[in-house]
Amino acid sequence: MNKLLWPLVAAGLLTGAAQAQPRPAARRPTPAADYIAPVGIVRQASDSVLLDIVQRQTFRYFWHFAHPVSGLARERDNTVWAQYYWDYINEAYDSPNLSTATFGPEACAIGGTGMGVMATVVAVHRHWVSREAALRRLTKIADFLLKADCYHGIYPHFMNGATGKTIAFDRLETRPTSWKPPTC
Repeated sequence: MNKLLWPLVAAGLLTGAAQAQPRPAARRPTPAADYIAPVGIVRQASDSVLLDIVQRQTFRYFWHFAHPVSGLARERDNTVWAQYYWDYINEAYDSPNLSTATFGPEACAIGGTGMGVMATVVAVHRHWVSREAALRRLTKIADFLLKADCYHGIYPHFMNGATGKTIAFDRLETRPTSWKPPTC
């Protein structure tokens, strides 16, 4: 709530100025101006119409499913087991690594975030979302990444969308507790 309005609201509640009003009849909520509606089944779409639908729905995923704190793209299945991801680097040592950790609901993918950023640029160009809303989202992402873990200028593959901490992807990303990442 706006810091200037809070004292006025509190004063009104304490003095009894805010009296209970009868509830209006239930209404359907009006979607926000930047809401992207899902598309149902489309039959016999031309190539250009199909391309438009795919682009719009791709943007919709990144726009509506972004992490609420960071704006980063969430991992496509936020409870996926890491064991499904091969660590090909360890194959060079003849010992492939399959992690057994889960990523959890805070998991965000940095590569997916890059796709989401580019989808946002397309969305502004096609007037699916306002330039101001897109700028707010992109600024939110950039501000978050300024404080997040990164290693010599490179961000980890998976990151906690609430804290900016690395989510270990394999044993190469698992560090001793005394290890501190360098700042970007």
